[in-house]
Amino acid sequence: MIVINPKKYIQLYPYPGTAVHLFADSELPEGTSKAAWIDREQGLFTCEIGYGVQYPYCGVIIKYKDSASPNYDIPDEFAMPDATSLDLSTYERVHLSVDYVGESNAMNFFLRNIIDEKPLTLDAYGALPYIHYEYDPMRKPNEVEFSRMAVARWWIDRVKPPQELRTPRFDKVFELGIDLPALSPAGIHRFKLNSITASKSYFSQMHLLITIYALAGVAILVFLVQLLTSFWARRLTEENRALRSTMIIDPLTKCLNRLGLETVIGEMFPVADGASVYVMILDLDHFKKINDTLGHATGDEVLRKVSFAISQELRADDFFGRWGGEEFIIISKISGDKLEVMIGRLMRALQSITLQGPAEPWKVTMSVGVTDARKGESFDTTFKRADEALYQVKQSGRNNWKLG
Repeated sequence: MIVINPKKYIQLYPYPGTAVHLFADSELPEGTSKAAWIDREQGLFTCEIGYGVQYPYCGVIIKYKDSASPNYDIPDEFAMPDATSLDLSTYERVHLSVDYVGESNAMNFFLRNIIDEKPLTLDAYGALPYIHYEYDPMRKPNEVEFSRMAVARWWIDRVKPPQELRTPRFDKVFELGIDLPALSPAGIHRFKLNSITASKSYFSQMHLLITIYALAGVAILVFLVQLLTSFWARRLTEENRALRSTMIIDPLTKCLNRLGLETVIGEMFPVADGASVYVMILDLDHFKKINDTLGHATGDEVLRKVSFAISQELRADDFFGRWGGEEFIIISKISGDKLEVMIGRLMRALQSITLQGPAEPWKVTMSVGVTDARKGESFDTTFKRADEALYQVKQSGRNNWKLG
């Protein structure tokens, strides 16, 4: 059998010199959830979820130790100076072999990436970005694309990091793990942690095509080579144009993705003197509850409908895209006296989107933070001001907007 594009794998668990720990909210004064090993060697453990706290948690975490550390050969022994990291920046996805028995229809895969080369301390640990993705444990095989992982919104709200830490990085992965998401069913959940691997392709699809075309060209006559070269040059130009367009569009919502927005930002910022440019951050209210209660398929459908509804209200020169998760951004050259009318239209556009909840229909609403871009300032500065306005809206009850 000929493998056209083989994959390279790296084993993340089991892995030499790792510390594998269970955790649960029983570490909190009012926490009642418990984690316990059934068979540590076989990776068998249980999580017993209790609602002593509002958002119970329980799971397993894997930490990587430096081979020079004194605890390297001691199973599950770990101190912060022992920490080392793995460079997964060139890998595409994680493959999870985890057996699960329980009532939860979602599982959370997470990791933390070290920020700099300084020795890791307990105080610095909380400042490490929490990067995660929820997946369906019943769907096999369980694969998590790195491109779909995001920095958790709760971590951003709590730490308020600079813009560069709000984008996931995978070049210094220090720990990873699996836990039950918030509002998981109470009771016993059983796990068997078999293995975790990461994979990447040796060659991109474009590299394979170019190789095939080159080999074919050697075997044909000169005049056919010239003819085919001309034909494929046009074809590749069209494919590259289509590929560039695809790279900046979010496949789920069909609006700009983060790369597309960053392209617009690079062209528009810093703004010139006298220009009227507004940045709006749109965050869907209680979106995690929709995912947890109605499922990720319903959550994806909500994102599609919201994107379509918002797009219908925008002008031709407005830029609209998905920043990550349930967060969208609009960059508009609207004048200040028309801003309130525009946002009112956007808020009303969501009124047509309803979901059938467990007891009664749910309305989809959003919170919006807005600010004007000021002469000479960077996009990060503008974004931070809009993000602070969004945070105030969420703190005061959501489903509203504020100019920061």
